[in-house]
Amino acid sequence: MKKVISLLLIIWLVCASSAMGESQRSLKTSGSAKNTFHVIPQSLGVLILDKSIELMTRDGTYIKGKVVRTSPEEITLRVKKAEPKDRITGGEATLRSADISVINMNKAGNPALTVALGIVGGLIGGGAVAQGGDPDAADQGAFAALVIGAMALGATGGVVLGKKLSRKTVVINIERP
Repeated sequence: MKKVISLLLIIWLVCASSAMGESQRSLKTSGSAKNTFHVIPQSLGVLILDKSIELMTRDGTYIKGKVVRTSPEEITLRVKKAEPKDRITGGEATLRSADISVINMNKAGNPALTVALGIVGGLIGGGAVAQGGDPDAADQGAFAALVIGAMALGATGGVVLGKKLSRKTVVINIERP
């Protein structure tokens, strides 16, 4: 049975690493037609309201933050980071939509990957502890708690990994007016 658990662990790690490689490749090619949109400045607000975004203005300013208000002519962000720092002052910035060149926005991906990796992680975590312990020990309650804890940790790790791997970057290019 230890060989089966070891084999499952190896399969899970190989699948996770190949999925991670695929995720990194999709981020490098985030300009693909599937995840890239071209919009006019006036229709930008409805796509990004209440979203955390990263944007680049036409003059080269990089801003990362959350969009708090929009109108057809401008957007207002709660700024987390800006480069160069001297171009944006204060916690909020209002920008004309026409002055924005490109926006990157993360979007949750397929939840099936998250669920599957959570289940597999839980099975591997619980199985590994169950195989490594002594179920005939005097304190079987503690052993059962240890197995359940390992299952919970494995499931949590699988869910976190699944969310990270399935995340997609959406690129919005703003056309010149």
